[in-house]
Amino acid sequence: MSQAHPYEIAITGIKVNACHGVYPKEKVVEQEFRIDVVLSLLRPSDADELCATVDYSQVAKDIAFFVSSTSFDLIETLASGIARELLE
Repeated sequence: MSQAHPYEIAITGIKVNACHGVYPKEKVVEQEFRIDVVLSLLRPSDADELCATVDYSQVAKDIAFFVSSTSFDLIETLASGIARELLE
């Protein structure tokens, strides 16, 4: 059983136009996707420096790039892919 992460950072409202979906039209006509993520941290940073914590701007850019440069049938698979990308 994993331990709860008391420190969370929410990034909400990331808007990306992309082609994801099961139906043929969804594979060629872009739709707007709105993505929210919650990052769980083991502990907060004591340093007042960006390099010591999560760069929210870069995380949002990484998510937008991943969503716009891939294509999945299922939103659940897209969400799993986003999580994998962030963990890498």
